[in-house]
Amino acid sequence: MLAVDPSSAEVIFPLFNGQDLNTMPRLEPYRWVIYFRDWPEAQARQYGAAFRRVEELVKPYRDGLTGQIHQDCSGNSGISVQHGDEVAARNLACVGNRVTKHVTFRKVPTNNIYNTKTKIYFLRRWSEFAVLQSSHHQEWAFWTCGTLGASTLNYSTSYALETWAMPALDGNEELESLGERYHMHRESLMVGESVGLTHLYNRFHDQSDDDPRMETMRKLHREIDLAVARAYGWDGLDLEHGYHAVPYLPENDRLRFTISDAGLEVPRRLSELNHQRYEEEVIATSRRGFNPCLRTGRTTSAATPQPRSTSTPFPPTRANTSKVAEPR
Repeated sequence: MLAVDPSSAEVIFPLFNGQDLNTMPRLEPYRWVIYFRDWPEAQARQYGAAFRRVEELVKPYRDGLTGQIHQDCSGNSGISVQHGDEVAARNLACVGNRVTKHVTFRKVPTNNIYNTKTKIYFLRRWSEFAVLQSSHHQEWAFWTCGTLGASTLNYSTSYALETWAMPALDGNEELESLGERYHMHRESLMVGESVGLTHLYNRFHDQSDDDPRMETMRKLHREIDLAVARAYGWDGLDLEHGYHAVPYLPENDRLRFTISDAGLEVPRRLSELNHQRYEEEVIATSRRGFNPCLRTGRTTSAATPQPRSTSTPFPPTRANTSKVAEPR
């Protein structure tokens, strides 16, 4: 195709899915997708070879979906993808898997296409990555989300992220540095061992694995957890890092390197913080004659979450904590 029409390179992108994120040491392109963004047909037709390919292989299928949402979308490859101008404008994006054994986030290049088994988050700072990768957020995710099978988490942004009360991170150089160091060390370890995130975290939680590089990763993870606790003002909370049997996983696979009984205290404190911020917003917005329960949009700042609804202290309320790239 490129030999016939070299300009088609502008609309051909590497395609990755959730399994790729969790199994590939390095995201190296091995399959590609034609993506015309939200262009009108006239603009897409300027890329002759690519457009003919879509007409031959995709349009017949789309034409058969009468009355469906795809009916007017014959200008793309037929794969539901996540991309867009806001993502493309950045060099790196934070991506997570919808279905995963371990709660992990990864900084990835934005010149790729990621399908809807993944979620792209508009979180630019390493400190934000560090907070989401912490044991605090892991406990929160398993507390708020459901599972597929015994131990596979179905990570829901509605339940785990929109309710997440992000600490104030402006000027937090400690978490900024820890997040970048942790990610760089983890990526280097995956490439060196030729393993993906799932295999790496299986080793991370295996107390018999005393590889010095794995111990360094655990040390960095512990430092992130302590820094996150300080960011919340929880200096006196004893996290007791170690290998603990977590109650939300099956008995034959529940040993994790994580925080101890504080794992129950952390979700409780986060829930209280969520409700506190909601009540503050109710007071602030009521003065302006605005009902916060009717908000539908998300804010772009992860540092100032705005809860959307209220209830008893458990479970948590929804909070507008991050902007998520939805599929086009």
